Amino acid sequence: MTREFTFTVPDGFVELPVDDIDVDGTEKHELDRRVANAFGLAADDSNAAMLANTYALYGETMGSQGIDYAAIAIYRSPDAPDRPIMPILASSCIPSEHESVDVAIEGLLQTHESTEAGSTRTLSLPAGTAVVTVRENKTILHGDDADGVEVHVLRRQVTAWIPDPKGTSIAMVAVCSNNWQDWEHVAVLALDIFDTVSWVG
Repeated sequence: MTREFTFTVPDGFVELPVDDIDVDGTEKHELDRRVANAFGLAADDSNAAMLANTYALYGETMGSQGIDYAAIAIYRSPDAPDRPIMPILASSCIPSEHESVDVAIEGLLQTHESTEAGSTRTLSLPAGTAVVTVRENKTILHGDDADGVEVHVLRRQVTAWIPDPKGTSIAMVAVCSNNWQDWEHVAVLALDIFDTVSWVG
């Protein structure tokens, strides 16, 4: 049985449904309202409703991959106000049966250092020692036009893996973004969120 954990979601994030929702139901209408509010639009704005549909599909996809909680925010870059930053926040509680935090940390380090490229390190958080990973994923989007325009997309993700001191669970909290120009701001946001993680009970 996993142990629950909590964390503080910063202002501006819109929670995404991680389960299938009725497109005409109350939950979808509430998502429409939250998305409209995030963009400063009217509650019944058709653009907000279309964006909410996309967000709902994205959340459902994340849920099908084992994510328990997902949210997205729209901020303006502190360095270039015309440039938006879209961080995505995700978390899951992973069942575990570790003898101690040290044993769990050792296993997490071995796993992430051997199977993924990127940086891996330990970090002391209020919720306990964590393994923090930073990963990059580069993709190329091909345009449909005759010119064959390619758009290179760099997605970065910082993830905290925090073992439960009672040996039942591992908290996973991640923040990712395609905004490589503002990665420093995204990383600071993630670390601030990691600092708020606490175990329940």
